[in-house]
Amino acid sequence: MPNVNLMLILPPVSFKMQKIQKFMFQKLTILTLLYLFCSPIATAQTRTNDFESWNSVFLTKEFNSRWSMTINPQFRAERNLTAMKSTLLSLAMNYKATSWYTFSPSVRYVVRPQWLGTLRLFADNVARNWIGNTDLQWHFRMRLQAERMLDNSGLWVYTARFRPHLIWKPQRKKWEFMLLSFEAYFSNNVSENWGYNRFRISTGLAYEVNKRCKIGLNYIAQSQPFNPRAELDHVAQIQVQATIGKPKAKTAVKVVAENDKPKQATAQQQP
Repeated sequence: MPNVNLMLILPPVSFKMQKIQKFMFQKLTILTLLYLFCSPIATAQTRTNDFESWNSVFLTKEFNSRWSMTINPQFRAERNLTAMKSTLLSLAMNYKATSWYTFSPSVRYVVRPQWLGTLRLFADNVARNWIGNTDLQWHFRMRLQAERMLDNSGLWVYTARFRPHLIWKPQRKKWEFMLLSFEAYFSNNVSENWGYNRFRISTGLAYEVNKRCKIGLNYIAQSQPFNPRAELDHVAQIQVQATIGKPKAKTAVKVVAENDKPKQATAQQQP
């Protein structure tokens, strides 16, 4: 097959347009590879030969620089996306204690087919910070959770979850990549004694549409290592995060006040 120089056939484009095309090609390639990686594994290797999808939306209302509230509806599908696995609705109050630590007490209601429902009370402790002057950011989340099925014989199950993960977020870029995340579960749901009973590994990427909206696509693998009947589950996860409300106007007010000061001084100096 002869080599053809497409630059001689296509009309010339500017250097800025070439950079935009190259950027879009790279990101579309990453998305395509991630989709092709997740779908066959999820379809072929789960014990039911099933493809699952976890879809969630995070709507956050900011009250001030420290307090905010998040509503998180989720829908999880199974059987090649033809049946509902569970529906979840969460409400969280977020307190940003420092620039790197946030505390979020939450309540969640879970509905599964043929179940009366499950009530979960949990608190997230989230810490994050940059690693030196690099584009890498570490995250650590600890969740303490109490869960109870809403029936006459429901017992409380207590769980502690620990999730460290590493994120690569290039500066002045709208993309960020979760390089690796590992989450360990410790609970008493198998017996009355506490023990390590589940792990979850995930990776993915997110795109910042604007400062108040972000879309993420993740791949998750999870299992129960000490359960002989459990196998490795594969899940594709889609997340949409949005912040509701008007942006803060404190900075704008401060700039106007500072700009007014020299004008007043100039007026006083005039005769």
